[in-house]
Amino acid sequence: MRFLTTVPYLLWVSVVAGGYAAAQEPAAPVAQALLANLRGLQLPDEPSWWPPAPGWWMLAVVVLLLTGVGMRQLKRGRRAPSVPWQQSALSEHRAISTALQEGTPLNQVLARASVLMRRVALASLPRTQSAAVQDESWLFLLDELGSTDEYSAGVGRLLLTHPYRRHSDLQTTEVDDLLALMHRTILATRERAPDV
Repeated sequence: MRFLTTVPYLLWVSVVAGGYAAAQEPAAPVAQALLANLRGLQLPDEPSWWPPAPGWWMLAVVVLLLTGVGMRQLKRGRRAPSVPWQQSALSEHRAISTALQEGTPLNQVLARASVLMRRVALASLPRTQSAAVQDESWLFLLDELGSTDEYSAGVGRLLLTHPYRRHSDLQTTEVDDLLALMHRTILATRERAPDV
């Protein structure tokens, strides 16, 4: 049995060794002449930059989509409140605006607006700074909160006395201006964080 496995091995070695020996022999002059007529390798031209391959087009589309999504998120992040209390404050602001348009008495609208601004001050400033303030100091605090002087020297003064009057000689446009000021102040508090 062992003989059967060694004989093919020996035959294979002799064929390979014979082929190797034949390759070592010098080539005939005709073969050398044919080899001399061969030219070098012909390489293809360099690929051009335009039009790009389909993979580059797909990459460009993906980059454009990601840029668009990022810009949209950035734009949405600037508009939308970043904290939950701001969302509820803006929703309460919308409810007050709706009540004004529906003809609710102005002193009631101003009372709700005053309560809303107290909540905004308590949520965005430390309680030690915002809880006990009243009268003119409260208006100055709102000026600081909204980076304006319209509370202490402008339409914001309505929050000080008019919510407690039974009959008001106010115009709806003045209350509209106050609501616009309050909206800007709520949005301006987005960058603030309370120091608890």
